[in-house]
Amino acid sequence: MNNSSPPVKVLIIEDEEAIRMSFADYMEDRGFEVLIAENGRIGIEVLKQKQPDIVLVDLRMPEMNGLEFMIMAKPIAPDVPVIVISGANRIDEVVKAQQLGSSDYLVKPVNELSLLGFAVDKALERARLIQENRKYQKDLEELVQVRTANLEKANLKLAESEERYRLLAENALDFIWKINMDMNFVYASNSVSELLGYSPNEILKMNNKDIYTPKEYKKVKKIITKELSKEAPHYGITFQSFHQHKDGREIPVEISAKIIYDDNWKPISIQGSTYDLTERLQAEQQLRLQATALESAANAIVITNRTGSIEWVNPAFTELTGYKGPESLARNLRELVRSDLQDDAFYNEMWETVTQGKVWHGDLVNRRKDGSLYIEEQTITPVHNTKGDITHFVTIKQDITDRKEYEQELETVAAVSAALRGATTRSEMLPVILDQLLTLLNVEGANIVMSNGASGEMVTELGRGVWASLTGMHIPAGSGVSAKVLRDGSPYLNNNAINDKNFYRPIALEVCTAIAGVPLKVGDYPNGVLWIGSSRPLSEHHLRLLTVIADMAANALHRADLFNDLERTNEELIQSYDATIEGWARVLEQRDLETEGHSKRVAELSMRLATKVGINDEELIHVRRGALLHDIGKIGIPDIILHKTGALTEKEWEEMHGHPKYAHDWLSTIEFLQPALNIPYTHHEKWDGTGYPRGLKGKDIPHEVRVFSIVDVWDALRSDRPYRKAWSNKKALEYIQDQSGKHFDPKVVKAFLDIIKSNGIEKST
Repeated sequence: MNNSSPPVKVLIIEDEEAIRMSFADYMEDRGFEVLIAENGRIGIEVLKQKQPDIVLVDLRMPEMNGLEFMIMAKPIAPDVPVIVISGANRIDEVVKAQQLGSSDYLVKPVNELSLLGFAVDKALERARLIQENRKYQKDLEELVQVRTANLEKANLKLAESEERYRLLAENALDFIWKINMDMNFVYASNSVSELLGYSPNEILKMNNKDIYTPKEYKKVKKIITKELSKEAPHYGITFQSFHQHKDGREIPVEISAKIIYDDNWKPISIQGSTYDLTERLQAEQQLRLQATALESAANAIVITNRTGSIEWVNPAFTELTGYKGPESLARNLRELVRSDLQDDAFYNEMWETVTQGKVWHGDLVNRRKDGSLYIEEQTITPVHNTKGDITHFVTIKQDITDRKEYEQELETVAAVSAALRGATTRSEMLPVILDQLLTLLNVEGANIVMSNGASGEMVTELGRGVWASLTGMHIPAGSGVSAKVLRDGSPYLNNNAINDKNFYRPIALEVCTAIAGVPLKVGDYPNGVLWIGSSRPLSEHHLRLLTVIADMAANALHRADLFNDLERTNEELIQSYDATIEGWARVLEQRDLETEGHSKRVAELSMRLATKVGINDEELIHVRRGALLHDIGKIGIPDIILHKTGALTEKEWEEMHGHPKYAHDWLSTIEFLQPALNIPYTHHEKWDGTGYPRGLKGKDIPHEVRVFSIVDVWDALRSDRPYRKAWSNKKALEYIQDQSGKHFDPKVVKAFLDIIKSNGIEKST
């Protein structure tokens, strides 16, 4: 017990002074504060006044017995665990005590006081786990309420955004449209009337091919098919084509389209806008020379010649890149802001697209004059002269760094969540978390360092990438940057970490000179650090993403630890339950004077037979429990009937036939034994319907009961009884075969005989 905590108070209620004082001396030696009472009435008063942490109560006492005490104590102290002390052969009282919520029971005399200590420790630990689980459930409910409120706010903003989009689409000059995957229109903005001469209602009854000539639609269909065939979804495509007006005229248009996918990346629709190119084509030369209009554009605009050399840039280009007009002129645009994060194949594809007269649209990472990186959305449009030759390219650039970083954060959360979904244990989660960091943040190294709360020492629990060799590395208490991050509770970011002398093992900096780390917190308490390392500079964006992943990792690991602890506790509880059941079975055999080991033998053989007839592993545990407790109802049968050597009278048989009902009444109130109830309740039913207590027939009798009834009869016939000697194996087998289709299920009889024959039992005596 922890000496810094107040002692645990144990209330001992026992009318026998010797036992009472023996328990008290033992518990005081173990550091408990002992409260005593001579009977249940005094125990209630002590419970109210002293508020003990656990109670030991004898079941049979004067004035107020243990069961009466438990009934009165429940509303006073519902969460205080109670261990009952029972004399031998008082199973019915123990069952009632368990129904009232007892944590455990001990049988008098308690010769080994260590059993008392073990029972008390187990009950206190179980009570503590229950309290922790309630607190966790409360915290979870509060979190759900907060998340629900945030979701409602987000839905309101989404509705407002959709309304703005609808107003924009209905009043836009471009033709805004949406088609399904059968190419039928499902939305058309008002501007379609001016572009094609059709009303929106007319368009909604048409197919996309109806606004093209057959030849032109073939080209468009090819473009869409190519886009759909790509391995990964793209943001959109832009191409030029010709629409056919209602009066038959062909109208040049520019179409920007985007394929919409469902959650499984299956295409469900195409939406986009169509721009009338008629006036632009007619005035293209004039517009190209009117640079004044372009000077005021919010987006960066660059005009290059046929080879890609810059001829003109607007002020927005200077603001975006840091390059002024004079230092940009005559330089190749691709080389001026190139970040080297896109390979040559990327630029070759871009150049091939535009030199073929096609518009290129996409996203890429470029570098400003000061060396900082940014993400831009770029559209390159070829400019043709009257002969159709390309003379210039107009490039429009928009800084979408903030948008992309936000999207990446959302995608990171989704990716890590999806990856963790298949991991349940800590050992499964750690490599998933670190591998996601390597991939999503494009870094070379990642590791997780955890603190030993007791010693203050830290250890690298797992390293991945170039830091894989750091796995298992111990860091003395207070040393290294991990200790500093834990101590301060603040993130760490250093793009020149080689100069930081606080690193305990500089080997981590051999490849990765840029280092970032954030504390792993559950609540406000940090117990570890999540690190990434890169040969390239890291930004605040990387730190934000790392923080998001660290929060998810900390909570996931905490839940895994809690789940593992709960599983271990549940396993111990199940083992305790099974030990209790086996104890009950031994007591029943002693009272019923059956051959020693009968319950255990029929349980083992029943499980073998159940497996052979197809009862699954999950149900086998209930078969075993039901077999061990099959005659528990005989507790309610008087000894004079149970031990009678002669024939029973009709009234005595009626009393004997009531024991399955007694079993049902007692066991049905114990939740964990309900799945095993069929065998104790119905093992005297017969295949032909002549059994008791309910007269079930054929397959109305539960499958496991049909298995057990054969094994029970087989073992009983081959055992000595007060009223007869044991039968031989041969005679018992002949009886089983004779009762096939009468007492027993014929299919189960066949399976049983196969087991017996395979073991050679039928040939033995």
